[in-house]
Amino acid sequence: MLLTLSRPAYWLALLAIAAVLTWMAWRLRLRWRPAWALRLLLLAAALGGIILPRTPQDSQPVPPPEVLVLDVSDSIPPEAQADARLRAERWQSQQANRMLVVVGAGPAAVTATAWPDPDGRSSNLAAGLELAAALLDERSGRVIVFTDGLADDPLAVQNRISEFLPRNQRVDLLPVDAQTDENDLFVGSLILPTALWENTAFLAVLPVYSSRALEAPVEVRVNGDLVVDDAYPLQAGQNYLSFNLQTFSEEIMAISAEVASGADPNPSNNQAHAALRVFPAPNVLIVSDDLASAGPLGDALESEGLQTDIFAPGIIPASVADLERYQVIVLHNFLANRLTEAQMRTLERYVSELGRGLLFLGGRNAYTLGGYRNTILEPMLPVQLQPPPRAQHTPVTIVLAFDRSASMAQRRAAVRPIDLAREAAMRAIETLSREDYLGVLTYNTFATWTVSLSLVSDGLQLREAQDAISQVQASGGTSIFLALETAINRLIETPTSQARHILLLSDGRSSDGTLETFQGLARFAQEQGITLSTIALGADADLELMEALATAGNGRYYPVLSAADLPRIVIAESQAARSENVFQGETGLLPGEEAHPVLSGLSPAELPVLQGYNALESKAEQGAEDVLLSAAFQDP
Repeated sequence: MLLTLSRPAYWLALLAIAAVLTWMAWRLRLRWRPAWALRLLLLAAALGGIILPRTPQDSQPVPPPEVLVLDVSDSIPPEAQADARLRAERWQSQQANRMLVVVGAGPAAVTATAWPDPDGRSSNLAAGLELAAALLDERSGRVIVFTDGLADDPLAVQNRISEFLPRNQRVDLLPVDAQTDENDLFVGSLILPTALWENTAFLAVLPVYSSRALEAPVEVRVNGDLVVDDAYPLQAGQNYLSFNLQTFSEEIMAISAEVASGADPNPSNNQAHAALRVFPAPNVLIVSDDLASAGPLGDALESEGLQTDIFAPGIIPASVADLERYQVIVLHNFLANRLTEAQMRTLERYVSELGRGLLFLGGRNAYTLGGYRNTILEPMLPVQLQPPPRAQHTPVTIVLAFDRSASMAQRRAAVRPIDLAREAAMRAIETLSREDYLGVLTYNTFATWTVSLSLVSDGLQLREAQDAISQVQASGGTSIFLALETAINRLIETPTSQARHILLLSDGRSSDGTLETFQGLARFAQEQGITLSTIALGADADLELMEALATAGNGRYYPVLSAADLPRIVIAESQAARSENVFQGETGLLPGEEAHPVLSGLSPAELPVLQGYNALESKAEQGAEDVLLSAAFQDP
């Protein structure tokens, strides 16, 4: 073996010994220099024998691994199977690193002591290829498949074969002729789900191979009861028969299928069996403020066999144990302030401790628009509660219309509502940008522009607006219709921004207008592109009127019992009104993850066109899955 610099230990040892010998010779005054060289050569040979690697003369390179997969299903003639076994054993003995796998209804590896005898009534070739891949274990190698090509699931076989190519593993096919009798007929494994809810319809598929065209009687039994008894036409070659079945209340459903053919020389392979586990139908709780909108969702779920309850937000129990009977809870487009902190913590524990599902639906009262930012539920959501980055900010016009009637000056829990309303208004205008427009209208018997509708500016003008709001005092009656009409007319006649919004606050009942005239006014505003949200403060407020106005005005309705909540709600509404969290206009949908199970069975062409959506930022960097994206801006 040649000495190379790849073995530095050898050279270091040799130099060290040479130095020691030189030192000893100098100390002992040895003068016969050939003796030094001879000693050095002997030591070099000894070190070489110790340090340098040696290769046995009789060693041979290990051949790459090979796996032979033998299909031993009943569709292959016995004589062909026997010949294949002899040839396989001879093939394995000729070279090392060769392995055998036999496949029928399931795969099995051939060992030195036993030859498996699998059930030949079907051909699960995909499972045999999966076992071959496990034996190769990511190494470069070769898989040889001996089969007649009549596998239970040809698509699964193709998928398994395609998985070998990226790993530099070659797949070769050895076809065998299965045509031994013109009357031969056999079936593959039943293809059906492994688990379903009770009272759920499903499709069972039976692969049937026939050597000739004929019409064959087929029987399907569920737990021994005959559910299908009919004749089916079969073509020569592979056929797939489908049966519409339904789960029962039994925990396990045993399903069998049999195809009859009187002239079949081997009727034992004309039967297939499968089992399906049945779970009780899940219970779903829909939480909604709008029963008219939630009702169709509940009907759709019940039509699929799910048990559904619909509760208002205030009815959600504050105990996890009381929610244990529900597998999924749906939060259907309502404001965050409709839930107490205790209820939110219960929903958090419902998910984290019980492992149940929480479905959060969109809408104008959901996500950021619903005030869920900085709440207990926000970390649980799969999106970030902030608008996506856009090229520029879209200016918005906001009119704050506040009740300053005498009732707003009455103390409630040691605080006057008018004081909190003033604070809320002053803090709300701080959320606006210089491109936005603001107007503050205060009203009692009359309506007064405390802050004239104008462009927001920094510095002195902003401070003047806050000073004017701070001086508002409460007195007089409540003319809500007059105030609303005044605000709408000013918005129509004043050119500001394209997005225009009114937030109306009242703690009492209006002395003017009727429910019908109010709704007509709100609809008129909506037709002019003006949205309207309302805050009903306290139990004495006209809750029906304020909710109707928000509905007709395409805005949000806030029933507020405690005046202390006013600042938070007004600020949240101001942020929602000026944010870009709502995309309006038609947009298509794109699959964010095409292989995601939620999209199973759907093609991109089948995805609906949306008229609008809650535009939010992705949490993909935190592990969330963006299943669908908007075609307009690629928002999740």
